[in-house]
Amino acid sequence: MSSRRESFRDLLSVGDRYSACAWSVAPGYFGGKKKGEKVEPVHKEGSQCHVYHPLEVPDLFLEFARLGVKREPSKEKMLSWISKHGLLRRVEKKQPLWERPAKDAELIENQEPITLEDFREHAERARGLLDLYSEIQRGDVQRILNRVEEPHTSIDTCLWEQTGRNSEAWDFEKPLSKDEKDEIISVAASVLADEVNESISGVNLVANPNSQSSTTEYRARRLRARMAGEVFDEERNIPPYDPLHRFKQGWSCPDLLSAIYFQFYLMITNNDPLRKCENPRCNIPFPPTRKDNRFCSPSCKSTMSYHRRKGLKQGS
Repeated sequence: MSSRRESFRDLLSVGDRYSACAWSVAPGYFGGKKKGEKVEPVHKEGSQCHVYHPLEVPDLFLEFARLGVKREPSKEKMLSWISKHGLLRRVEKKQPLWERPAKDAELIENQEPITLEDFREHAERARGLLDLYSEIQRGDVQRILNRVEEPHTSIDTCLWEQTGRNSEAWDFEKPLSKDEKDEIISVAASVLADEVNESISGVNLVANPNSQSSTTEYRARRLRARMAGEVFDEERNIPPYDPLHRFKQGWSCPDLLSAIYFQFYLMITNNDPLRKCENPRCNIPFPPTRKDNRFCSPSCKSTMSYHRRKGLKQGS
């Protein structure tokens, strides 16, 4: 998995991964056990919330999409994911509280409660988009047509609407021409682009002033002083103002959900080739790092190894 982790990390610079989004995880969460009951963060006296940077988690999108498998994920799995990564959205739509000094209670209260039913819908949508990207990449027209003929998800419904199924745009009983196949792939790609654009609508490209202390000249002076055992005078050694180093580009994601989809956006614009996980209970498309990668994660690999050993014992 280490190679894929490096692959995901290469999609953004270290600074962008760190500064694009920060998110808080509460000391605990309650609710969600009953249908329609929302999961809410809990502030515990003496306990601190954990603040992390979602885009530093290389498999964040895949972990989330894995919860959207056709077989309904258990409440325990969804709650475990929330306990690890936090809730998906903020209550406030303005500047995140973690960008300025704040108490743990304020960070936690800024997470929007969600029902597990709604959480599952978000995960299913992510999985649907990942599957669609895989089908487009493989040119799997038949699977896309299956979505159109029997829509089961919101993504399928969008495809159904865009293909003009109401006007019988294509005759599904006859072999399709190359032009028709190309048109179907093109429509599917447009739907994918629209859905991803909507998902990252809150992600912004921002220009942040560079700190003068980050210039090469300044760092070199500070290092020389340290090696010589001298006291470094910060004020006297500030480099002269250089407009060429005034601004740098960076990304800003308003919440965890937009960071999840931003990672997916980076993956598909990087045109990463995908392969289906050979664990039939998972079967998620994933970007392999080697030709012999057959499973999306160590857990899927160990699960299949266990079932193979179990099968051998039963057959002996």
